[in-house]
Amino acid sequence: MEQQIKLFRVFIASPSDLADERRALRDVVEKTNAIFSKDTGWRIELLGWEDTFPAAGRPQELINADLDKADLFIGCIWKRWGSNSGNDGKTGFEEEFERSWERRAKNGSPEMWLFFKEIDAVTRGDPGPQLREVLAFRDREIEAKRLLFKEFSDTAAWRDMVTELLQRRMLRLATPRPSEAKDVQSTGTLQGNVQTIEADEQSAKSQPKSPAAFASLAAILKHAAQAVHATKLPVFDQTEALSAEETARLLLFAATIYDRNMQRVQFGTHEINSVYLHRTTLNMTPLERSFLLRTILLDKSLTKPGWFWVNESKTRFDIWLWWFASPNSEEGTRVRAIEVATSIGFPLYRRIKKVEPPISSLLGDEHASVRLAALRHLATLGREIDLRMIEPLLRDDNKDVRTQAERTTRLVRLRVDPDGEMKKSITQRDPFDEGIAEAVGRIAETISETTLVMALTHSSGALAAIAAKQLLKRGSVTPELARVMCESEAKAIRECGFIAQIGQGQAIDSSQIRSVLREPYFSYLSDSPWWNKGDAEAVLSAYFDRLTVEELWKGVYSFKDNSHLALRAIGRRFFDENVVRIRAELHDDFQKLADTLNKNNPEIAGLRGLPPLLPLFGDPKGAVETARKRLRIAALEVLVDHPVQGDRELFMRFLPAEYGDFGQTVACLRGLSCVGRAEDREKIVPLLSDSTALIQAAAARAYLALSPNSVVAAKDLLNEPTEYRVWIVVGYALKKGERLLWPLLRPLLGHNNEAIRRLVCYYAVCTLNKKATEKLLNEYLGRGGYFYNVVTVLDRALYAPKILRKAFMDQERAFFEEWRPSATWQWEEQ
Repeated sequence: MEQQIKLFRVFIASPSDLADERRALRDVVEKTNAIFSKDTGWRIELLGWEDTFPAAGRPQELINADLDKADLFIGCIWKRWGSNSGNDGKTGFEEEFERSWERRAKNGSPEMWLFFKEIDAVTRGDPGPQLREVLAFRDREIEAKRLLFKEFSDTAAWRDMVTELLQRRMLRLATPRPSEAKDVQSTGTLQGNVQTIEADEQSAKSQPKSPAAFASLAAILKHAAQAVHATKLPVFDQTEALSAEETARLLLFAATIYDRNMQRVQFGTHEINSVYLHRTTLNMTPLERSFLLRTILLDKSLTKPGWFWVNESKTRFDIWLWWFASPNSEEGTRVRAIEVATSIGFPLYRRIKKVEPPISSLLGDEHASVRLAALRHLATLGREIDLRMIEPLLRDDNKDVRTQAERTTRLVRLRVDPDGEMKKSITQRDPFDEGIAEAVGRIAETISETTLVMALTHSSGALAAIAAKQLLKRGSVTPELARVMCESEAKAIRECGFIAQIGQGQAIDSSQIRSVLREPYFSYLSDSPWWNKGDAEAVLSAYFDRLTVEELWKGVYSFKDNSHLALRAIGRRFFDENVVRIRAELHDDFQKLADTLNKNNPEIAGLRGLPPLLPLFGDPKGAVETARKRLRIAALEVLVDHPVQGDRELFMRFLPAEYGDFGQTVACLRGLSCVGRAEDREKIVPLLSDSTALIQAAAARAYLALSPNSVVAAKDLLNEPTEYRVWIVVGYALKKGERLLWPLLRPLLGHNNEAIRRLVCYYAVCTLNKKATEKLLNEYLGRGGYFYNVVTVLDRALYAPKILRKAFMDQERAFFEEWRPSATWQWEEQ
């Protein structure tokens, strides 16, 4: 008799910016059905707007007909909130979410899964109207605590996440009774549950047993049982409910048992934080500690604290990480453990207590994702002896695994014999992707000149550019080689060739330099790789660094496209003997020279080899004015590098730059930071809210530097905190070792802006000792409402193992540096 197929209907709701994720979900559903349908009798039917038949009526109403059939609602959202559905200004996603939630409230269906795709800090700090709606929705759901949502980083992570969740859901459909579920789990893909207890026992062998934990749990269970028997725990009467601590303890117990006996789960953000509130009073079993440890190990959202329990257990870091990376754990945990080991440089080929290391079994794992993670681990930390373990994967059934195996083999050999492997790869014309090219860049100094010259002919632009830069750095570019480099299609290689020719005393054509290295007008929109981007000004600056001071002043007075570069070269090389002249020209704002040129005075001659500036829109006077502005900014920047009190007048005079001349404004603010006066702050205040990040940061820095009292100034800046104001105050306090600003920063741990909270956390973990940090954490948790990322950062700083604590601090330092307005930003001394 043919098996009757039962349908499990899933509706996917998302705005238009998640098309890749929608396609990935359809692929996941097809593969899940192929695996499970025949044996279980269940099949997933995926519904979405694409599946709605065209008909008359409001489009969203037609879609809602399919929505109302769903057993599971999957909401996925990123930067867009969506377009109007024609229902009181609601978007399609909003209407679908609310409609499903209302139906669930009435009859318990559908299940509700909600996912957010991660947003980088810069975009989050300057959201448009669509993203603001998304962030407000996310905040509402966090506040309501009615729904547990998950976050993912990219389409690949989404695919992995929904694959695991849907397969678990299919298993639950096929195993309705607990006894049956146990049998399925013991033989299915979620294997290794029994071994988890063995792991806990192994890790606890060196520790005293904890009868108190079991006694405490038994007492709570007994209390709960008595209350249930006495009907003192009715649904709507909480007068005799269990305490918050008892409730959290039972929640942990239930989750751990479910994880052990049914299927792999992990605590959500709200659940683990609820338990964390009672961390100092809960007595936990080893199995529960293992469950919590796996939860925090898998956390990529910075919202799940729990290293306190790891620190309290005194279990060796290498033992539990080795265990989670071993085949005794499930697929997702193995991958994450391998990633963590890779990031901190912990080799998984190391033996622990005469036990075979896990790397060999990981390379032979049944899951391609685990094999790929293991190969990436060896790509970073592998040795020559490990190549024999990699070799079988060169013939793996999975194409991605084969590709990564080849890549890992090459990277290991590059570390062992850089020059020999490079020669072999170049001779065989092996491809060099960006990752392998970056690895070559890190070891470029160990590669012979002969091999580097060979690399210049390779088809990989990245590899050739790395070779060109290394040859230039060594001074090993011959005239013939420089000529070849100048003819390259890659701009980064041409740049090296031109600089080499300048060093060899060859004449250059500046118009040619600018032409062949020119970036598109909207260069920030260009998707050109780094090796196909050149810096014409770097080449011309190298040229000016070889001229005499008289030739440089001629270049300045020519008012041509490169005049400002000539002035900067004077500042670099001949400042002391020319500072009076620079100041005099700046006082005049180069006006007399500009007037002379506008009258076409033939006495002002251009520097040989430097072509005249092309008129802007056919207006020679406009071209002269543009050159004058560039000279003004260059002169200000030269003075900023050597400021004296007398320059204050110039910085104040040129501070109100025209719209768009942010370089002039920033130079003046930098100068005032060093030689300004307290009363100058009045002129700076309007710039504290400037839309340009560089100006806002420079203004905040100057305001702090010119204030007689840094505490008062910081208070002014933080009255209306923005990310850049907080970044400036934190950076200033760290550089100056200023501890008096902490009372002003601390309240911002409760600010609604996630980036602001994290910046303040960075200051706290950099400056407070352990005792003060523990006090801060306890007081923060005791305030009532709090933000999870603050607790997680403080928990990591206090209790994570030393090697991981360093990695976490590196992450926070990198986050702090992300707010640096530009690569040239400097913290000037007052």
